[in-house]
Amino acid sequence: MKKILIAALFAALLFPSCGDDDNDEPTPQNNNPENVTPDTPGNDENNSKPDEENKNNENNKTDEDNKNIEITIDDVEIPADRPRNMKIFLCFGQSNMEGNAAVEDQDRQNVPNNMLNMIVAKDDAKHYGQSRYTWRKADPPLARYTTGLTPADYFGRKLCEYLPQNDTIGIVMVAIGGSAIEGFDKDKCESYYKSIKFPNDGWLKGYFDQYDANPYKVLVKAAKVAQQYGKICGILLHQGESNNGQSDWPNKVKKIYNDLVSDLGLDPSECPLLAGETLREDMGGCCSWHNTVIAKLPNVLPNSYVISSESCPGKDDALHFLASGYRTIGRRYAYKMLELMNIPYEEEVEEIFVDEDTDPAGKVAKEDAFDFSKFDPSIWDQGTYDADTKTFQTGQYGFAGWHFDEGADFSSAKYLVVELDPSSAAIGTYEFSFRLYDKDVYIGGNAAIFRFGSNSTVKIDLENMRGENGKRVYPTHIFYAGFWTMGGSDVIIKDIRFEN
Repeated sequence: MKKILIAALFAALLFPSCGDDDNDEPTPQNNNPENVTPDTPGNDENNSKPDEENKNNENNKTDEDNKNIEITIDDVEIPADRPRNMKIFLCFGQSNMEGNAAVEDQDRQNVPNNMLNMIVAKDDAKHYGQSRYTWRKADPPLARYTTGLTPADYFGRKLCEYLPQNDTIGIVMVAIGGSAIEGFDKDKCESYYKSIKFPNDGWLKGYFDQYDANPYKVLVKAAKVAQQYGKICGILLHQGESNNGQSDWPNKVKKIYNDLVSDLGLDPSECPLLAGETLREDMGGCCSWHNTVIAKLPNVLPNSYVISSESCPGKDDALHFLASGYRTIGRRYAYKMLELMNIPYEEEVEEIFVDEDTDPAGKVAKEDAFDFSKFDPSIWDQGTYDADTKTFQTGQYGFAGWHFDEGADFSSAKYLVVELDPSSAAIGTYEFSFRLYDKDVYIGGNAAIFRFGSNSTVKIDLENMRGENGKRVYPTHIFYAGFWTMGGSDVIIKDIRFEN
């Protein structure tokens, strides 16, 4: 691994209200926040909903009353002067914001006592034995207790290194893996939720249900509660895989930002939006094209900033960062925020990921690749196969073929020809195709796709294969080779052969 040390950066004074500590008691941004009891245990969501008398009492509180608010988090007493110093950051997005890498031992250590996380999801309230919209110490995971490491973990930790010790960081997160940006739009999230269909209706709607099927509304509610304890100083976004390459994405983000500013009474000049890049192509990212769209966000939203994912390593699923990648990009979010706060800092030494695969060629030679005794009709969903006639059916949206544990090397041939019996019922059906994957991952992997259409034969140029996202598929290490069908239609294989 190569390492680089980037020199400390200093910036002009842009956000004095979030970085300047002359004002120990900043004025809350919302004069009528919802009442909340930060250390009240229990699962009753109504505990966080004040009755009319409580609302009136809250409105009549003086600054001196607010100074006496105390919070105890995991038996760690937070001094009474801290909550009103809280610097709050709203975080939203899809799976790379909620965290897709497992939390490691090092991530559980040295979590600052002055870094707090709001309980927002329904199941988290039950899991932690507290009401929704209450604070806990920011031990990972921060999105939901079933998720993983997120950029916000090391964003908050790095900020705590440079902020005064009597300051508190508050992370308020609503993130939903798999959600398009429309899922966070104030005017579209309800219709987006209703539009989710099979096969995503189970798990994706389940995530939405954790936020009352309206993540925008819940994010605003949580933010208003948080505003009792300090000031919203920024918004962190990591989203785009489900809107990969869509040119109107920046304007959609701008609308969500403007709605948040309006509904929360924010000052746009003091609340920047930081948007992280998706996994880059050289790190195996299948949605890297979206980074060209993210780069245009500052053109439509002047106080937005793009956070680089350069050299942040990814998982084999081609979508998500490894834990080390989340740590790196999380710190980069923090460096940008410190810069905007006019707080001097020094960037931590980061490991630059280098692919050191010295033997990229697969272990299986092409001559041994298509052994019909090893044909698997159920790589995805349950299929059937008759070895005598080489006839198979896949399950619905199924994939059948060969999985090479150590990869197969097809590079010594120029073409791969897949020939079917013309009587195969699958010919002419929707998206019927032969696919090749150069990573050992089927769901989310980068595949070169060759559709049969009305033909019984496809001839594949192995030297010039590209995935749907334009990324090259390498013939030197093929891990999956086979057929995708809608299911229920016979496919009769006549021949699979290599040609030069």
